[in-house]
Amino acid sequence: MPEPIDPKPADEAQKPAETPPAPEAKPADKAPEKAAEKPADDAPKVSEADLAELAQLRKEKQERDDADKSEAQKTAERLQELEEKSAKAETALHVERAIREHSLPDDLAEFLTGTEAEIKAKAKKLADLTKPSDAGKSSRPKPALKPGHGGEPAAAFDAAAIAKRARR
Repeated sequence: MPEPIDPKPADEAQKPAETPPAPEAKPADKAPEKAAEKPADDAPKVSEADLAELAQLRKEKQERDDADKSEAQKTAERLQELEEKSAKAETALHVERAIREHSLPDDLAEFLTGTEAEIKAKAKKLADLTKPSDAGKSSRPKPALKPGHGGEPAAAFDAAAIAKRARR
């Protein structure tokens, strides 16, 4: 950071410091007030050019301070923006990992929110809910024959054997 510039010009810095006028007692008449308005003879003389230069230097210093302040504010805002973006990316990463770990469909990602531990717990709960259970199996029978599969060879037809079984 650049060093602050002394607002006093070099030739003004070597002049003796200006002393404020001493407080005066209240006069009985107005003549002493007029005397107080006049500069004292022993006070240093400051030219209008020196005063203008001093005002210009003060103005430049204030502009630099304002520019530095706005840069600091810009940096702080940028830092906050990057921290928010990082937090969102980290959350998305945790959600993605939980989905893959528990073999969940991508459509369920919207239900996984919160911290890393909360996301893992929700993913496990969703996985338990979406996992097919033994009790939920279909009661529909599976066909023994499949198209293109001949199945087991059929037993030869024996009418005598059938008649024997029927007589018993």
